[in-house]
Amino acid sequence: MKKLVLAIGLLLGMMMIFTACNDDNTGVVETGDTVSVEYTGMFEDGEVFDSSSGQPLPFQVGAGMMIPGFDSAVVGMELGESKTVTLSPDQAYGEAGFPNPMNPDEYLIPPNATLIFEIEIVDIVKQ
Repeated sequence: MKKLVLAIGLLLGMMMIFTACNDDNTGVVETGDTVSVEYTGMFEDGEVFDSSSGQPLPFQVGAGMMIPGFDSAVVGMELGESKTVTLSPDQAYGEAGFPNPMNPDEYLIPPNATLIFEIEIVDIVKQ
């Protein structure tokens, strides 16, 4: 029984040390960090065109994985912070829009669309 108590004590002690030293998800988002976000994307009329729906979206900030305005919007945000941003077409999909891959004659995001995103930072992994 003493060995079990000692093992549990050591394990808890190591977990507390690890937790105290692990500050990888603190501070503000910087280019190169990997973040996970909850988001909702809407058109100006309020119609939702996309959402993380409880499945946070991870991406590396500044790596070109996101549209430019979304990428730059998260820079400077803190863990747990939420904000709403309005992206002009040049910060989003521009003149090209985003065609429907199943039907190229339709658009998921029309050309020259202004987009509104509600963004919440749910994780930050520092570079």
